[in-house]
Amino acid sequence: MTSEPVDIIFQGKYDKIDFSFLKGVLPKSRDRIFTSPEISAPDTYDAIIEVFHANSYADLIMATDHLAVNEVSVPRVFINLTRDENEFELLFFFDLRDHDPSLSRSKMNDLKMWAETYSATYAFDYFICRIEGANPQPDEVYFDSNGYGPLCTFP
Repeated sequence: MTSEPVDIIFQGKYDKIDFSFLKGVLPKSRDRIFTSPEISAPDTYDAIIEVFHANSYADLIMATDHLAVNEVSVPRVFINLTRDENEFELLFFFDLRDHDPSLSRSKMNDLKMWAETYSATYAFDYFICRIEGANPQPDEVYFDSNGYGPLCTFP
């Protein structure tokens, strides 16, 4: 069985985002570090938010083995949070097969519905699920805020 590494990215305006999503991610996270500013990440929600508020550019990375996606706990997830002025991006990187080994259409629908709910709940403007990588092509999209992409061909 081959792996299917993907990025699910949520984007929005920093001053509009509801950062309470961190309260669900932080307790189960590990290896937290700010790459900008270059500091060890604090352990508390309030202290992490303070770093983001104090810097016009901030980049936090962490990992978790328990990202709750509907009824599935996805293991081995890399998480990156980036503030750049008033732009904010939240990235989850994981293997689609850790969410659904069979890569079924129904599980992909569940993942898309989770992304829609997550995006609306925390006030993100846009989300995309795509092949992992910094510069994917338009044909390397599973789904985004606008619907399904060309890669969503599962049975």
